Amino acid sequence: MAGTANERENLNNARVIFCAGKQCNGWFGTADVVKQLSRAMTLVKKQFPNKDHVFIFNNATIHTKLPETVPNVSKLTLGPSQKVKGKEFGTSGEKILVNYTPAVLPDRTIQQLYHPLDHPIKNVLNV
Repeated sequence: MAGTANERENLNNARVIFCAGKQCNGWFGTADVVKQLSRAMTLVKKQFPNKDHVFIFNNATIHTKLPETVPNVSKLTLGPSQKVKGKEFGTSGEKILVNYTPAVLPDRTIQQLYHPLDHPIKNVLNV
């Protein structure tokens, strides 16, 4: 994130200087909002310790945020596919494709979304 070079300044404000886009700092996502809000809450509590504080913001993309390993209907295929995976980020920031976490049905039962590795493939002739 841009603006983190001067650490002393960041201890006194929650401002983030951010250049959006592939050629700059990427995109300001949910994790960035949480990090900035956490810093803002720390500052406000320190400056006004005997007051109540309310942070209100409206960002439509935050309303629909799901963990990257949870199935997202808009990214699923109509039929079986080996390409439908969730995303996680490795320690050096690289994207890693992972299986989605199991779904939880309304009656609280777990629904696996993938066949086990030893499951016979449907519609394959035994030769």
